[in-house]
Amino acid sequence: MHRRAATFSIVALILVAVLPPSAHALVIDAFDDDQGPVPASSWTSVAATVPGGVRDLVNSTSSDGAVEIASGAFTFRQPSSGGLDGYVVYNGDAAPFEEVPAQLDLDLLADGADAFAIDLISATDWFSISLDLFDTSGTPLSFGEPWLQRPSGGPRQIVLPFASPDEGTGDLAHIGFIRFNVVAAPGSEVSFGSLSTITAVPEPGSGLLLAVGLVAMARARAGRRG
Repeated sequence: MHRRAATFSIVALILVAVLPPSAHALVIDAFDDDQGPVPASSWTSVAATVPGGVRDLVNSTSSDGAVEIASGAFTFRQPSSGGLDGYVVYNGDAAPFEEVPAQLDLDLLADGADAFAIDLISATDWFSISLDLFDTSGTPLSFGEPWLQRPSGGPRQIVLPFASPDEGTGDLAHIGFIRFNVVAAPGSEVSFGSLSTITAVPEPGSGLLLAVGLVAMARARAGRRG
């Protein structure tokens, strides 16, 4: 009996270990529609997978081809001289610099989402990212300190919780405009695989399974002592 309880507890703990720590709610962009490379100080616009909107790809640097989306990756190549950033804009028209009127009206809280997830593919040096949002009334929100330098490497997932915006009080249930900003070390390159919302808090079922496993293990130990 004690051996059976111990076996069950081990199985439960293994299942918790292999369950994903988060679940995707809304994939804002998987970067599977090629766009660019974008000439210096320019931008391009294509129909996006975000409902009711378009995706604008902006290269604000002085280097041709610094910004590109290809083969499932959004890549930013910072010129060796440094300088400005590259960014992706999702809105309801083809003008990337107009936050209002913003016409997407996305519910980022759907399916219990509580954070943004940005999948980093690789970075050859430090980089910084931030997300600027406006709701449909024009009220702003921002996530990700734009001057926080993140280390090179990858792949890894970067999570920006909804609970701690850097500024603003916009309504996440009615988002009309999203801007994903990237800056990097001079002469470096950084690539991202997707931008999505996730449920970062563990699912209740996972927590329950963990608790059952621990209780079963404790009972097995108590039985051996008895």
